[in-house]
Amino acid sequence: MINNILIKLKTDVFYRKLLLTVVFIVLFFQIFDFFTFGIDPQTFKSSNYSYFIINKLQKTIVKGKDYALVGDFNLSIHKKGETIIKVARGLPGDHIVVKNGYVSINNGKKEKLWLFKTLKKYFKNKQKLSDYDMDIVLKPGQLWMMGTTIYSYDSRYHGPFKKSQIIGRAYPVDI
Repeated sequence: MINNILIKLKTDVFYRKLLLTVVFIVLFFQIFDFFTFGIDPQTFKSSNYSYFIINKLQKTIVKGKDYALVGDFNLSIHKKGETIIKVARGLPGDHIVVKNGYVSINNGKKEKLWLFKTLKKYFKNKQKLSDYDMDIVLKPGQLWMMGTTIYSYDSRYHGPFKKSQIIGRAYPVDI
């Protein structure tokens, strides 16, 4: 009888350990499915950081926060499908004006279109600064995304991004 109890206890401990191991393995892979690590290899970065942890579960957009997106343009600056990091600056309903080389959001602070001269070699149809002018109100599903450096190819030149391009919230890692 004591042998049966000892065997039962050993078996219960074995199954508990097995169950915990299986749960740990499932959680381990789930965590890696929810999070990814991003590296910005560009010489001229659109952010002051090179390394990011991307939380794929956080897709609710908050102004002023970094997000990873899938790029939908094909330039030597960014390749189509490449992951890029930008800051959410405008949400649906926001009024965006790009005029005379500056952008303002909801009549706020104006920011310069620094890349205009560089971009002339990529876009034959955008040779004048006024070719980037726009006056729009962001529609549902549209986001105004900008980098944090003057080298950022972003909504100032590209126009709004689609919310469907968001991969998740990006957290800079200072290494």
